Amino acid sequence: MKTSIVIISVLLISTLLPASAQKKDKEAGRILKEFSERTKALPGAESDFELKITDINENAESTINGSFLFKGEKYKLVMKDIEIYFNGKTIWNYIVEAEEVNIMTAPKEQDTDSFIENPVQSFSVYEKDFFYEYIGPDIIDGRQLYVIDLYPGDTERDFTRIRLMISKNNYELFSARYFGKNKIHYTIKILDFKVKELPDDIFAFNSSAHPEVEIIDLR
Repeated sequence: MKTSIVIISVLLISTLLPASAQKKDKEAGRILKEFSERTKALPGAESDFELKITDINENAESTINGSFLFKGEKYKLVMKDIEIYFNGKTIWNYIVEAEEVNIMTAPKEQDTDSFIENPVQSFSVYEKDFFYEYIGPDIIDGRQLYVIDLYPGDTERDFTRIRLMISKNNYELFSARYFGKNKIHYTIKILDFKVKELPDDIFAFNSSAHPEVEIIDLR
């Protein structure tokens, strides 16, 4: 429970950009645009993910596994302690240990850069107030990747940059690493990404399947 709260509240201190990062480089922009357009065009998809938390200060590392599904703006994200549902209008936060669900009306514009808070928005995060730079190619686990760094123009954010690794073959996200100003870094690695048709009702919490859960309607 505490771990999930920390994760969900993460990714919000900031810093001034280095001069070299105050640009929107052409090749990075081309890759990011292709990545975003291809992802938005999918009929739906599901994937597991691995979230690695690296604390530089304490020389410690921990890993949390989860899964997510999305279709257009709709998504469902599942981890050990929490499940988040969004059907385009309403958000359900199901806190497993507490056996309660908080229901909220989504704001007209959800402004978050966090994959955990909204995995769909992370696919087009570069369109916000970000500078970006193409770092170069890399090969990990036999996959050829584009490496791009995003730097926030907003000096109120908690992180200095986001490093995206995008597959050269099909422009799928391989990983995203958030570099926190507090020297705690978060790396989301996408595992077993599958394109598939998904029913709309999967993106709403099914209270009849969980009669023991307390419903807290905050709308």
